[in-house]
Amino acid sequence: MASKRYGYSSSDIKETTWGSVRDLGDGRWETVWQLTFKSLRPLGNVGVFRSDDGSFCAELRMTGSTSGELRVTTKSDAMAAENYSPTYASFRIINDEYGEIETIETQLKDWYPPFRNRGDAG
Repeated sequence: MASKRYGYSSSDIKETTWGSVRDLGDGRWETVWQLTFKSLRPLGNVGVFRSDDGSFCAELRMTGSTSGELRVTTKSDAMAAENYSPTYASFRIINDEYGEIETIETQLKDWYPPFRNRGDAG
């Protein structure tokens, strides 16, 4: 069986940075993601997403006129696989409902899921 070749290039690979992680000491973990927005965001603190079982909670806190933090609290290790999907969903919710994200951890948002590999990302 012939293998199929895909048009991937090493230049398509973007190394991303995970937010800063802290063990809260009570079985919970906190990850803080630094965000910048493309325009002025005069928001305060906004609840973004909470899982039904309370094991994942995301809150957006504005730290400046175009900067903010996504604060994620989890009941499992911050970098556990089960936390990836709701973290990336939180990015999408913020971008779609609260203001267009420009950077995540000082890198272009297009480097991160759910924005990566989208034809209309911008």
